[in-house]
Amino acid sequence: ALAELALAMQAALALDNRPVARKLAVRFARAIESADHACMQSYLLLLLADFCFREGKWVSAIRHAELALSIEPRETAALVAMAEMHAALALRAVRRGLRRLRPDDANSNRKLKRLQSCLKKALPELRLREMGLLARSG
Repeated sequence: ALAELALAMQAALALDNRPVARKLAVRFARAIESADHACMQSYLLLLLADFCFREGKWVSAIRHAELALSIEPRETAALVAMAEMHAALALRAVRRGLRRLRPDDANSNRKLKRLQSCLKKALPELRLREMGLLARSG
């Protein structure tokens, strides 16, 4: 049942079907507790982290990814997820900064635009879309 729940969530996230993902997410707390294997707990936590991140619950998402990493310290997916989430948060902060700066503050604008460019290159375009940082293509 846990594998089916995980696959259903993975499919809902891949299809960007948020209503289905929300319904599935309700079951995750109990599923994570009932998982017998650390690798399954870690996997479920990472799926929940991805869901939370897409919902804008960024602190919860990072917390879930950190917990997944504490359960499975060599879990590369958890490390990648945490790095992506922090990079996405940094990109969001840079964009907010650019909106708030005065146009005549050329030095700060230049630094932030360079940083924005680096952060966008660090994250795949699909991932930026999933995280709500790029417009979804029709």
